[in-house]
Amino acid sequence: MDPTQLVAIISSLAQVVETLGAWGVVGLVLAFPLTAVALFTWHAWRQDKILNAIRRDHAESLRAQSQETRAVLEAYRKDSIAWADEERKRVECFLQQHKEVSQFYRDNVELVRSWEGLAKDQREVLLLVSQTMQKVADKIDSNLFCPIVKREQGK
Repeated sequence: MDPTQLVAIISSLAQVVETLGAWGVVGLVLAFPLTAVALFTWHAWRQDKILNAIRRDHAESLRAQSQETRAVLEAYRKDSIAWADEERKRVECFLQQHKEVSQFYRDNVELVRSWEGLAKDQREVLLLVSQTMQKVADKIDSNLFCPIVKREQGK
C-alpha cells in the first residue's frame, strides 16, 4: 500500500470518527460494529495479500521444481537411451556370435558327412586291396614248384 492510499484511509477514518463523536452515545453504539467491520475488512485484505504472496511463491516453486524435474527426466531419458543402445549392441553382438557358432556347427556336420563318404569309399578300397592281397597270398601258397618244373609239367 503506497503512502497516498494510507493518507486517504486515515482521513476518511478521521471523518467517520468525527461524525460518530458528534452523534454522542448513538455514535459509540454504531462505532463498535463499524470498527469491527473495518477491522474485518482490513484483516481480509491483509490475508488476501498474504495468500497472493504465498500463491506466487508456490507457483514459482512449482515452476522451479518443474524445470528441475524436466532436467532430471531429460538426463534419465538420455541415460536410458544410451543404456538401451549399449544393450542393443550387446544383443546384436551376441546374435552375430550365435550365428557364427551355428554356422560352425553346420559346417562341422557337412565335414563329418563328407568324411563319412570318404571313409566308406576308403573301406571299399581297403576291402578290395585285402581281397587282392589274399588272392596274391593264395597264389603264392599254391605255387610250390619252381617255374622250370611248372613248364615241364605243363607239357
